[in-house]
Amino acid sequence: MNPSAFRPILLVAALAAVLGGAGCIRKAKPASPAGFIPPENLSPPKDLPFNAAWRKKDLDWHHYTEIYIAPWNIDYLRKMTWWEKIERGEKIKEDAKELAAFARLTFQEAFRNDRKRRFKVVEEPGPNTLIAEFALTEVVPNRIVLNALGYAAGPIVGPAGSAASNVETATTKSTVAFEARMRDGATKEIVAMFADRESQKYSVVNIKDLTWYGHARSIIRDWADQFVKIANKQPGEIIKDAPLFDLRPW
Repeated sequence: MNPSAFRPILLVAALAAVLGGAGCIRKAKPASPAGFIPPENLSPPKDLPFNAAWRKKDLDWHHYTEIYIAPWNIDYLRKMTWWEKIERGEKIKEDAKELAAFARLTFQEAFRNDRKRRFKVVEEPGPNTLIAEFALTEVVPNRIVLNALGYAAGPIVGPAGSAASNVETATTKSTVAFEARMRDGATKEIVAMFADRESQKYSVVNIKDLTWYGHARSIIRDWADQFVKIANKQPGEIIKDAPLFDLRPW
């Protein structure tokens, strides 16, 4: 038999091995509050794909016709001293800046490409603008890259250097988290808040495993798509989370 005939069989077998553990797969645990938004009023939403959310009651969302995506804040990033000391050193801060810039651009493009044209993306907020402010609160690079450099373990320290309640190590999966607040363009009142944390998806072969932040960028793209869906959300509609499996190798 031609060896190429075995390729589909091997792919199916590999996929089955990955899916075989699907019963224990869960969404990433919520990150510890970073301080960008007050956590007191947040709760797990039944209609949104995030760990926590709060929305002002009886708010007329149709009042907003524009959206301003503010530059993503990196001042609330959890201190991860175990990998800040590795080979990249001071480049870690530059990595965070680049990832924040990527996130803002990705969200802007997602809303500009929205076929329903729910919001006009603007560079300056006005009275009919929804101001979207995001903070990147956690970024854990890919463990394969870390392990290749010989950094197989180490604790993450929580916000402002406090001990994190859910300790992660370099042997866990790549993760990324955000906190967000939406403001009224006229009054600057906060009208909604969100928080989420995601980990890399399951896959058979994934080129993103060979890059520092490939998984983080993929998650950010999912978040951008989800926020566009939320903007077009109908009453009673449930916005589902992104699939936990990624069949795309890049």
